[in-house]
Amino acid sequence: MVKRDRLSFKISFSAVTVAISVVLMFGSMIPGFNYISPALAGILIFIIYDEIGMKWAMLSFLTCSFAVLFVVPGWESAMLFVLFFGYYPTLRKHAERVKIKVFRGFLKFLCFNIAIFLIYLVLNKLLKINDMLEGLEVFGETAVFVLWATSNFTFLIYDMSLDNITFWYKKTLKPRLTVCYANLK
Repeated sequence: MVKRDRLSFKISFSAVTVAISVVLMFGSMIPGFNYISPALAGILIFIIYDEIGMKWAMLSFLTCSFAVLFVVPGWESAMLFVLFFGYYPTLRKHAERVKIKVFRGFLKFLCFNIAIFLIYLVLNKLLKINDMLEGLEVFGETAVFVLWATSNFTFLIYDMSLDNITFWYKKTLKPRLTVCYANLK
């Protein structure tokens, strides 16, 4: 029987999960997966949090972020992971403890919008990537606001989807992982 509180289990579980997260991030090379890959990789970091705790989740997030910045070819998806998707599912778990629903929603959107601002700043100003608004010329000077509103709506859908993903994980995947742990010797 594997003891989940042993250091060797925590290290190996985190390392394998981080490795899978980094491999998932290579999916960003497929058109349209720039946003899906970081979101899925962040969910894996949440699984580390749920299985062995916050300290290991944050260490894994930092390790994965470091690896992603150096090996994943797409800067946009790497920045999305490092500045938002990598930590948000874990942070969201703590935000859910806020009793007042409006304040909880405000905190989530504040976190998202700060991250989006930082991503825009890094990609547009520091890395001189000017094609972020490509295809939005139709909206003219309001293109940034259209992109901002669309991203906030997409975040709302993502946040609601995390409820379903977390429920599925706890009811379907976690019991199977527990059986796997029990079968390891």
